[in-house]
Amino acid sequence: MATTDRKLLVVSEERFIQRYFEVLFKAHTVLGAGSAAAAAEVLDRHCDIQVVVSDEVAQLADLLARIRKEHPRIVQVVLTGHAPADALQALKDRAGVFRFVFKPFSNPELLHTIQQALEFHDLQEERRRLEGQDHESAAAVEHRVQHRLDQLEEQNRQLIEVSELKDEMVMVAAHDLRAPLSVMVGYATILAESEHSLSAEGRQMLSRIHFTGTRLLNMVHNILSLAALKDGKDTLHCRETRMRELIHAVVETLRGRLESKRLDFSLRIAGSDEPILVDGIKLERVLQNLLSNAIAYTPEGGRVALECQVTPELVTVKVRDTGCGLTPDQVEHAFERFVRFGTNMAPGSGLGLAIVKGFVEMHGGAVAVESAPGKGSTFTITIVPAQPERVGRARSGD
Repeated sequence: MATTDRKLLVVSEERFIQRYFEVLFKAHTVLGAGSAAAAAEVLDRHCDIQVVVSDEVAQLADLLARIRKEHPRIVQVVLTGHAPADALQALKDRAGVFRFVFKPFSNPELLHTIQQALEFHDLQEERRRLEGQDHESAAAVEHRVQHRLDQLEEQNRQLIEVSELKDEMVMVAAHDLRAPLSVMVGYATILAESEHSLSAEGRQMLSRIHFTGTRLLNMVHNILSLAALKDGKDTLHCRETRMRELIHAVVETLRGRLESKRLDFSLRIAGSDEPILVDGIKLERVLQNLLSNAIAYTPEGGRVALECQVTPELVTVKVRDTGCGLTPDQVEHAFERFVRFGTNMAPGSGLGLAIVKGFVEMHGGAVAVESAPGKGSTFTITIVPAQPERVGRARSGD
C-alpha cells in the first residue's frame, strides 16, 4: 500500500543541491545533510525516511553501506558525474544503490528517478507486509511485485539510452558551435588590434564580446575534450616545445583578466630552455585552465603565481593563488567533473580541472592540490616528456 507521507534525505556538501531538491519536491518533506556524519545523525532521528539521495561527498561508500546495513528499507539514489561503470557496479553491489543519476541531469529525469525510487519502496513494503500470509496470496503479490520491478528496470534502461542520446546531442552542438565562436573571437581580436577609432563605449562593448566569446569557446573545447577522454579516443601528438614560450603565450591570453582584477602576478621559469617532446596544444589547455581558475577564485588585489621547473626528464608546474581556498573534502573532489567551489562560484562548467587531470595523466604525469579555507590553493602538475626514440616508434607504428 503506497504511502502519501513522503520523506527524502539529500546528502550534499553544496547547499544549492539541497535547495534544488526542496524546490523540485516541494510536495514532499526534504531533509538535508552536508556530510556523511550529518546524514547518519539525521537517519537516527528520522526513522520514516524512504529515499536517500547522496551527492559525491567524502566517505560516500561507507555511508551507503551503513544505510544498507542499519536502514535496509531505505532506497538509495546517487548523483554522480565521473565514476567509471565498474566503480558504480561495485558500489551498487556493496551498498545496494537503486539508481545512479548522471550530471548534468534534467528536472524530468530526476523527477522520474525519485518517483521510481518511491514506488520501489512501496512495493518492497507491500512485500514485507504480506510475508507470513497464506502461500497463494504471497505468491500472487510476489509475481505482481516482480512484474513491476521488471517494468522499472526497463524504464531505467530507456533513461540510460535517453541520457546517452543527450550526451551525443551535446557533443554535436558543441562541435557545431566551435567554428562560429572561433570566427567571432578572431574578428573581435582583429578589431581590438586595428587602428580604426572606436569610442570608449565601443571598445568596452568589443572587450565584452571578446571575453564572452572566449569563455564560451573554452567551454566548448572543454566539453569536446572531456568527451574524447571519456571515450578513450584522445591521443597525444607530441612535438618539440619550449616551455618558456608556451607559458608566456598562455599568460598573454589571460593578461587582460589579471589586470582587470588588479592581481599581483609573478612568473618564474627555471631549468633547461631546450625543447621537450610534449603535446603542446594539450599542455596549453592545462595551463590555461589552471591559471583561469586561479584568477576566477582570487579576489581583486590578490596574488597569483606560476612556477615552472624544466628538465629533459620531468616538468613541474605550480600555480599558487590567494583565493578562497578549499576544505579537505573539496580537495578530495577537486579534479572530478562538474565540480565547482565557493559560495559565489565563478562562471564555468566545472570541467576544467577534470581535463587538467586527464591531459596530465596522458603525459604520464600526476596532479595534486594543497589548500585550506581562506589561505588560497597551490595546484601542482608533473609532466613526463616523451623521449625521441619512443615518439619515433609510435610514429612508425601509425
